[in-house]
Amino acid sequence: MKNNNFRLSAAGKLAAALAIILAASAGAYAAEIVAANGANGPGVSTAATGAQVVDIVAPNGNGLSHNQYQDFNVNQPGAVLNNSREAGLSQLAGQLGANPNLGGREASVILNEVIGRNPSLLHGQQEIFGMAADYVLANPNGISCQSCGFINTSHSSLVVGNPLVENGVLQGYSTFGNRNTLSLNGTLNAGGVLDLIAPKIDSRGEVIVQDFKQSNGKVTSAAINAISGLNRVARDGTVQASQQMPTALDSYYLGSMQAGRINIINTAQGSGVKLAGSLNAGDELKVKAYDIRSESRVDDASSNKNGGDNYQNYRGGIYVNDRSSSQTLTRTELKGKNISLVADNHAHLTATDIRGEDITLQGGKLTLDGQQLKQTQGHTDDRWFYSWQYDVTREREQLQQAGSTVAASGSAKLISTQEDVKLLGANVSADRALSVKAARDVHLAGLVEKDKSSERGYQRNHTSSLRTGRWSNSDESESLKASELRSEGELTLKAGRNVSTQGAKVHAQRDLTIDADNQIQVGVQKTANAKAVRDDKTSWGGIGGGDNKNNSNRREISHASELTSGGTLRLNGQQGVTITGSKARGQKGGEVTATHGGLRIDNALSTTVDKIDARTGTAFNITSSSHKADNSYQSSTASELKSDTNLTLVSHKDADVIGSQVASGGELSVESKTGNINVKAAERQQNIDEQKTALTVNGYAKEAGDKQYRAGLRIEHTRDSEKTTRTENSASSLSGGSVKLKAEKDVTFSGSKLVADKGDASVSGNKVSFLAADDKTASNTEQTKIGGGFYYTGGIDKLGSGVEAGYENSKTQAQSSKAITSGSDVKGNLTINARDKLTQQGAQHSVGGAYQENAAGVDHLAAADTANTTTTKTDVGVNIGANVDYSAVTRPVERAVGKAAKLDATGVINDIGGIGAPNVGLDIGAQGGSSEKRSSSSQAVVSSVQAGSIDINAKGEVRDQGTQYQASKGAVNLTADSHRSEAAANRQDEQSRDTRGSAGVRVYTTTGSDLTVDAKGEGGTQRSNSSASQAVTGSIDAANGINVNVKKDAIYQGTALNGGPRKNRRQRRRRYPP
Repeated sequence: MKNNNFRLSAAGKLAAALAIILAASAGAYAAEIVAANGANGPGVSTAATGAQVVDIVAPNGNGLSHNQYQDFNVNQPGAVLNNSREAGLSQLAGQLGANPNLGGREASVILNEVIGRNPSLLHGQQEIFGMAADYVLANPNGISCQSCGFINTSHSSLVVGNPLVENGVLQGYSTFGNRNTLSLNGTLNAGGVLDLIAPKIDSRGEVIVQDFKQSNGKVTSAAINAISGLNRVARDGTVQASQQMPTALDSYYLGSMQAGRINIINTAQGSGVKLAGSLNAGDELKVKAYDIRSESRVDDASSNKNGGDNYQNYRGGIYVNDRSSSQTLTRTELKGKNISLVADNHAHLTATDIRGEDITLQGGKLTLDGQQLKQTQGHTDDRWFYSWQYDVTREREQLQQAGSTVAASGSAKLISTQEDVKLLGANVSADRALSVKAARDVHLAGLVEKDKSSERGYQRNHTSSLRTGRWSNSDESESLKASELRSEGELTLKAGRNVSTQGAKVHAQRDLTIDADNQIQVGVQKTANAKAVRDDKTSWGGIGGGDNKNNSNRREISHASELTSGGTLRLNGQQGVTITGSKARGQKGGEVTATHGGLRIDNALSTTVDKIDARTGTAFNITSSSHKADNSYQSSTASELKSDTNLTLVSHKDADVIGSQVASGGELSVESKTGNINVKAAERQQNIDEQKTALTVNGYAKEAGDKQYRAGLRIEHTRDSEKTTRTENSASSLSGGSVKLKAEKDVTFSGSKLVADKGDASVSGNKVSFLAADDKTASNTEQTKIGGGFYYTGGIDKLGSGVEAGYENSKTQAQSSKAITSGSDVKGNLTINARDKLTQQGAQHSVGGAYQENAAGVDHLAAADTANTTTTKTDVGVNIGANVDYSAVTRPVERAVGKAAKLDATGVINDIGGIGAPNVGLDIGAQGGSSEKRSSSSQAVVSSVQAGSIDINAKGEVRDQGTQYQASKGAVNLTADSHRSEAAANRQDEQSRDTRGSAGVRVYTTTGSDLTVDAKGEGGTQRSNSSASQAVTGSIDAANGINVNVKKDAIYQGTALNGGPRKNRRQRRRRYPP
C-alpha cells in the first residue's frame, strides 16, 4: 500500500487543534437560541453569567405567548424566558430588567416553536423569570435533553411535533408524519406537570418532577405524561387521534422517573415500551403500549491473572492461572399507589419489582419470569520437569435466577386477554385479593438454578509410584426457585383452557378458587443432581498395575406444588382435575369438581441411577478385579388432598387415587357420575444389574489323605452377576370423619385403605372390590469360577507333583411376592352396596359398629404370599500328576510296626512278607457333577371382618376362602342363595437332584521294562421330592348368634362356628364335606 504524508502549516496546525477542542466540547456546548424573523420572533441576548435571555413576545388575549425560532438550543449556563413586567433577580441570569415586549400583561403559556430544520439540544436549565407560566418547546426535528430542567413553571412540555393553535389558544400537539426522537440523559428536574411527547422517546437518565407551589398557594401535583407514537394530543395529555407507523418504533425508559403520577403511553401498533431502571410514582403509575418489555440491567465483570512464578524452558515449566467472571443485576423497580401496565399484545416482565397498593398487569399475553446470572471461577496449575508432569484445572459455574416480584398492599390483578399468563420463578402477593385470569392457559412454574464444579488433570511419573494417567470429576446440583402466589384475602386463578402448576406455592388466607374451562393440572417440577468420576492411571508404566474408573450418579428430585387455603379450597376443571405428587388443603372445606372429565390424584416418581465401570490391575496391569453396575431406584412422592372440615370430590368420569392420601376432618364424599372410582397403590421399581470379577492367586497346604499331604499354588477367576427387579407398592388412603363413596360403575380398592375415624362409611357401585396389590421381586444370580494350578505331594504313599484345573458354575432364579391387602378402619358402621358382585381378596376390615354387605354375589377370596427358587450347580475338575508310589513298601511296614507293638509276631511276618515293589507312574483323574434344587411356597392371606355385628346379603352365592368373621357385640347374619366356606391352603414343595461322577487312570512301571494301566470310575444320581400342605380354615365367631339363611346349600370345609353362650345357629340346609 502507498503511504501519503501531509505537512501542516502553523495556521493549519492551529485550525486542527481548535477543531479537536471544539469536537471534544460539543457534548457540553450546543449552538445558541436563534429567533425567527417576523412578529413571533422574540428578542435574544446573553447575560453576564453566560445564560441567554429571551424576551418573549407579547401574549394574546388568551395569555399565549407564541415564540418562533430558527434554532433553540440551551447551553450549560442555561436560558431565561423573561415573563416579567418588573426588574428583578433571576436565578440563572442575575439582575434582569422588565421585558419590554409584554405590553402590560404576563403570559400564562409560553410556546417556543422551532420552525428551522435542526433538532434542539438542551444542556442546561431554563427559567421563567417573573410570573410562572406553562412552558412548551415544540420542535418536529427532535429534542435532546442532557441534564436539562425547568424553573418556575408548573407545566413543562417537550414536544417532537407541531403545536396546534386555534383561535389564539394552544389546543394540543401533533406528531403525525414524524419519526424523530425525544432523548433524555443525565438529570431532568421539573415542577408540576411534565409532558414528553414524541414519535419515539428514549429516556436513559433521571427524571425528577416535584409538586409545584404557585404564588397564590395553589399546588400543582407532580406528574409525568410520556406519550409516544403518531398522535394528536390535547393539552391535558388526552390522545385524541392516532396514526399507525409503517414500521415499529419502540420507546425506551432505561433510567429513572419520579413523580406523583406517571403516565406512559405508546400508541403505535407493533411498537412497544422498554422499561429498565426505576419508575417511582407517589400516586398513579400507568403504562400502555402494544408491547411492554421490562427487564433489569446486567453488568459483566471478569478477571484473568497469571501466576508470578510462571516460566517455560527446555527443562520444565510452570503455568498457573486464576480467572473469574461475574454478573450483577440492577433490578428494575416500579412503585406507586395504583399501578397499571396494559399491553395490547405482550406484557413481558423479567426480574422486575412492582410494589403498590392496587396493581393491574394486563396483556394479550402476560409473562413474568427471571433473569439468569452466571458466575464462574477457574484455576489452572500445570507443572512439568523433564519426564515428570502434573496438570490440574478446576472450574466452577453458578447459574442463579432473579425472579420478578409483585407486591400489592391492596389487590393485584394479572390478566391475559388473548393468550396465556405465565409466571416463572415469580413472587406475587396481595394483602386484600389476588386474581389471575387468562384467555387461554395459566401456567405457574419455577426457574432452575445450577451449581457445577469440575476438576480434570493429567499426571506423568508422579510420586514414587510413577503414576501416569488422566482424571476428571464433575459435580452438578440443581435447585428450584419456585413461583409463589400469596393473598391475605381471596385468591382466584381462572383460565379459558388449562391451569397448570409445577412446583408452585399458592396460598390464600381466605378462599382459594381455581377454575379452568379445560383442565387443572397440579404437578411437580423436577431437578437433578449428578456426579461423575473418571480416573485412568498406571504405575511404573503398567508393571506396577493400574486402575480405571468411570462412575456416575444421577438423582432426580420432585418439587411438589402446594395449594393451601385458610378458607375453602375449590378446584373446578371442566374437563378434568389432576394432582400429581403435590399437596392441596382447605382449612374450612374443599370442593374438587371435574364437571365433564375425570379426577386423578397420583403420585410422582423420581429416579436415581447409579452407574459403575471400574477395574483394578495387578502386576503388568492384568485385571485383578472389576465391577460394572447399572442400577436404578424409584422413589414416590404422594399427593395429599386434605380439608380440616368437609371435602367433596365429584367426577363426571373416573376418579382415580393412586399412591396418595385424601383426608377430611369432617365428611369425605367421592362421587363418579358415569365412571369408576379406583383407589390403588402406586408401584415403584428398583432395578439392579451388576457384574463383578476377581482374579486371585493363593498358596495352600492341606492333608490329601491318611498321612499324605499336598501343597501348591492356585490361580482362580471368579465372576458374579446379579439381575434383580423389585416392585414395591405405596398404599393410597381415603380417610375422613365419615366417608361416602358412590360410583355409577365400579369401585375398586387395590392395596389401599378406607378410614372413618368418627362416624360411618359407605361404598356403592356396580361392582365393588377390595383387592390385594403385590410387592414382587425377581432375581437371577450367577457365579462362575475357573481356576487351576500346580502342586507337590508327599507323604507315606507317594512323592510327586502335578497340575490341576477346575470349573464351577452356580445359578439361582428367585421370584417372590407379598400381598399388600386392602381394608377399612371404621369407627361407626360400614355399608358396602354392589349392584353386581362384591369381591374381597385378603381384605382386612375393622368396624366399630355394624358391617353390612349387599350384593348380587360375594367372593371373599384369599390372597397369597409366594416364593419360588431354582438353583442349579455344575462343577468339573481335572488332575494330572507324576509321582513315585511307594505305598507297597510303606504301608506293609506301617502295619508291621503296629502289630509289633501288639507283640503279634505272626502278623509282623505276614506284613513284612507282603512288601511289594515301588512304581513310577502318571495319574490322570477327572470328576464332576451337577445338581438342581427347586422350592416353592405359598402362604394364604385370608379376608377378615371384625365388627360389632355383621350382615351379609347376597342374591346369589357367598363364597369364602378361609374367611374370618368376628362379631364382638351382636350377631353374624348371612342371607344368600347359597354359602360355600372353603379352606385356604399353605403349601410347601421341594425337589432336588444331585448327579456326581469321577474317573481315574494310572499308567506306571515297576521295573522300567513293564507297563501297567489301572482305570476306575464311579457315579450316580440322587433325587428327592417333598410336599406339604396346611389348611387355613374359616371361622365365624359371634357374641349374639349366627344366622345363616340360604335357599340352596350351605357348605362348610372345616369352618369353626361359635355363636356365643346359649345361642342357636340356624340355617336352612348345611353340609360338611369330607
